[in-house]
Amino acid sequence: MKPSIIDLSQHKEFNEYISKVNALSGEKKLYQYVYTFGCQMNVHESEMIQGILLKCGYEPTQNPESADVIMINTCCIREHAESKILGLLGTLSHFKAKKPELVIGICGCMTQQEEFAKKIKSKFHHVDIILGTNSSQKLPESLYRALTQQESKKRRTLYLDHEDMTICENTPILRAKGVCSWLTVMYGCNNFCTYCIVPYVRGRERSRTPEAILNDARLLVESGTKEITLLGQNVNSYGKELDYSFAKLIKELNKVDGLERIRFMTSHPKDISDELINAFGECDKLCEHLHLPLQSGSSDILSKMNRRYDMDTYRNIVKKLRNVRPDIELSTDLIVGFPGETDDDFKATLDAVNEMQYSFAFSFAYSPRKGTKAAVMEDQIPEPIKKERLNKLIDLQNSISQKISANYVGKTVEILSEGRVGADDEASPSNDPMRQVGRTRTNKKVYFTADNDTNGQLLQARITNSVSVTLGGELLK
Repeated sequence: MKPSIIDLSQHKEFNEYISKVNALSGEKKLYQYVYTFGCQMNVHESEMIQGILLKCGYEPTQNPESADVIMINTCCIREHAESKILGLLGTLSHFKAKKPELVIGICGCMTQQEEFAKKIKSKFHHVDIILGTNSSQKLPESLYRALTQQESKKRRTLYLDHEDMTICENTPILRAKGVCSWLTVMYGCNNFCTYCIVPYVRGRERSRTPEAILNDARLLVESGTKEITLLGQNVNSYGKELDYSFAKLIKELNKVDGLERIRFMTSHPKDISDELINAFGECDKLCEHLHLPLQSGSSDILSKMNRRYDMDTYRNIVKKLRNVRPDIELSTDLIVGFPGETDDDFKATLDAVNEMQYSFAFSFAYSPRKGTKAAVMEDQIPEPIKKERLNKLIDLQNSISQKISANYVGKTVEILSEGRVGADDEASPSNDPMRQVGRTRTNKKVYFTADNDTNGQLLQARITNSVSVTLGGELLK
């Protein structure tokens, strides 16, 4: 079934709401602030929220207390996510008390869960807008209603989109400044891994048309983008309902003039094709890095997770990738303490990490998600055991990451400069204007100094030192 397209550029309501909202403020300048929780998809969707609000006349601000509209873009994947959001809503109630005209909205994965949305509506009366994961087109209408209705019940909106097969195109986007950009190619997930809530809150898989994606890519390049990361819950299954493959999309993007690098995530092993694997050898702009979630090194646990591949299948994929691109580096996701995981199952994960030699891994202790099959499975693992296993896994991966990074020392690599290092850079905070950062094609950060701002330039650097997963280097003339 092909998705239905909602073209936001054709919605006259946008202009109508914008003019009415701006007229209400007179000459006063209006500001917006967006809180973002969760994955890269959420980061990109927050850029869309900011773009819509900018169209409505609200400039971004770094200070939430000065905002006239505050949106919270939620995620329900991680542990304790709900308590964090509820705590933030409590804080924002004090903002609203000081500034009654403030509009507060909440959207994203968590709101798509009806129980949570109803809790917000019944207990947090200072929240004006509640939108589901596919209801961004309702934001201007909801904002106008919040601004023009005096009664609290009438000013509030709740839109949970249960239509799985819709895609909004031509959404205004306020992108973060930089040479690297996100580009969503598909939405939703059909996999129903037993630990994951995503299919229930994001809906079924639906792909954007290749024409729309290529058009966006060209516009991004015109605005200064040099590297694009293609996003989707499972990009490997892109195009199934369009009779179009993900590998073919990458090959077309590889032809876009001015685009230097292509990456993608997240990639499900069960859907990776030989055509996509071969693209790593055929497409010069496709970077030699792949995030390929394993989750567990035990085939028994993978079966309980409903991952639909076993360790032999995964091992064969990695072998093919390294035959096509010997210098490719892999990163992964790992879960320890899944229900029923034995000591032998955990050892299988450690063995897999040793075998695969990942450059980096996102490792988590399993935590139940209400509404998933794993949450009600027997043989839940005690927290102390999960913590112990997680620490062992992290220690092993850290040693592998350090070894891989150390192998770069003395080598010359190509880096795409992202410009000066900000004070908020966790790996290398700096107020030194000469301190800059770039990325290798294998997705490693390289810190260096330069007399001029090198942002957006492809540079050659000799690696002089390594610390965990980051590198230090000096530019070659």
